[in-house]
Amino acid sequence: MIKTILDKINVCLIALIFGSSIGVLFSVLTNINIAKHNGIAVKVAANNNAPIFIAYSKMLLVLGVLFLLVSLIKRKLQHSIQISLPIILCVIAIFIFSLYISPQMDLLRPSLSTSIEAKTMFENLHKISQIDFGLVIITSLICLIQLPTSRPS
Repeated sequence: MIKTILDKINVCLIALIFGSSIGVLFSVLTNINIAKHNGIAVKVAANNNAPIFIAYSKMLLVLGVLFLLVSLIKRKLQHSIQISLPIILCVIAIFIFSLYISPQMDLLRPSLSTSIEAKTMFENLHKISQIDFGLVIITSLICLIQLPTSRPS
């Protein structure tokens, strides 16, 4: 009974991680395309999207922690210490994005127009965040596919 409830919670959490990440990505890409269409530089549009990702990183962190906790509780109830690689990779990517990349980008944003060093660091973090956020999306999809769901008999 408890395992079934935990399975359903985990499916909901990973579906939220995957779906909301795709939604945020779609939203910011749409904003960039609209900005380009209106003659606004891509870098300006990307910088304007930063607050969306920074705010989202906080929600993503909560979802990631809950997903990890429920996964660990399930393993404990099953008397197993194994946790799947996609879950580990997904949670690590979430932690990197939410605890390192987004806060650093947020700190750099005020200096972007006055400091070349801040601008370079921000661009490097942005490149890393694209890979990391892609990893969140891919691993969350794999987790979603792999997670058991209860089916009526």
